[in-house]
Amino acid sequence: MGADEPRFRVLHVSNISMTATREQIYQLFAFIGRIDEFKIYPSDNHPQLSTFTQKFAYVKFEDQKSVEVAQHLTNTVFIDRALVCIPSISDTIPDEDTALKTGGPAWPGQRQLPPNVVNQIKDLGDGQQMTTTDQCGKGEDKGKYLRIK
Repeated sequence: MGADEPRFRVLHVSNISMTATREQIYQLFAFIGRIDEFKIYPSDNHPQLSTFTQKFAYVKFEDQKSVEVAQHLTNTVFIDRALVCIPSISDTIPDEDTALKTGGPAWPGQRQLPPNVVNQIKDLGDGQQMTTTDQCGKGEDKGKYLRIK
């Protein structure tokens, strides 16, 4: 990040499995860096909990560099869903009502993967194969990651 770019400490995590617990998500991101504040929505006591298909979280790290590192967890399959981790446009975690109304990506209209990362899906007849390639990688396979469904 350049000196003129904003430095945010809040990470927006979406596409979290409904079966994931608060503790599981917290522990995953605690390995990245010290957490100042953590919220997961919808809360377990939300009156319309059964109508949601995914959870999402806001993680406020002590250090802005932790947000940069945590973004690399995007596409990590956690329980049964690939996480989407992007910096929030605000350094403040919203309350539950506000967060549920705006629950989409924190950077509207922007890609969720870096431009050098490409997903390709190949039909195998009896299933699909998804290959994620980091074009900036080194060597023969340039950072290929393979996931078979």
